[in-house]
Amino acid sequence: SILKNLSLEIKKGQKIAFVGPSGSGKTTLLQLIARIYDVDKEAIYVDGICINDIFIQDYKDLIAIVTQEPILFFGTIEENLLVAQPNATQEEMIEALILSDSLDFVRSLPQFLQTPIGERGVLLSGGQQQRIALARAYLKNTPILILDEVTAALDGVSDQAVRKALHQISEGKTVISVAHRISSIIDYEQIYFLENGEITGKGTHEELMKTHLLYQQMVFSQQIS
Repeated sequence: SILKNLSLEIKKGQKIAFVGPSGSGKTTLLQLIARIYDVDKEAIYVDGICINDIFIQDYKDLIAIVTQEPILFFGTIEENLLVAQPNATQEEMIEALILSDSLDFVRSLPQFLQTPIGERGVLLSGGQQQRIALARAYLKNTPILILDEVTAALDGVSDQAVRKALHQISEGKTVISVAHRISSIIDYEQIYFLENGEITGKGTHEELMKTHLLYQQMVFSQQIS
């Protein structure tokens, strides 16, 4: 999808989300913000600096990304956490597990932090994988947190656990989210509705419920009150 006529400002510490039908440009926009693809010069700025003018590694140090399918590696829980912060102490890792609502299930594993999780974390459930990814994002301790459909593939119980973890690790951070489940972003300060690469509505959940028909339909289809 090609993005058109997009102009928006995200304030430091604000939590904003992009919603809309498949193919509307949500993930493309997130990938441009994350510099997975380079954007045209003078298109995206952070603290007044064009992101193209920031050394790529310095920019990646500003952001942590958690996706619908968490990127976990063959190895142990500890090795997967240390990817984010190689010098992290065990105390720091445990703090990250607490805040990502992971400590109880990790404690129940046979070798605690040294438990192997298999290729792509296959030995963990989807919700457990996602919470380890969130623990890693917390350890990276970046000012910007980018979330791409983080709860879309989870069942109801896992969804609740991940949403609790998200709330805890995003405290004080600027959060930019693409969401399928409206329930995961219902309390965000600004929600943008994208259609065919354009913003057709913006506001809080309550404001969009009054002003945007397609947003209303999406909410009702998900049976959210």
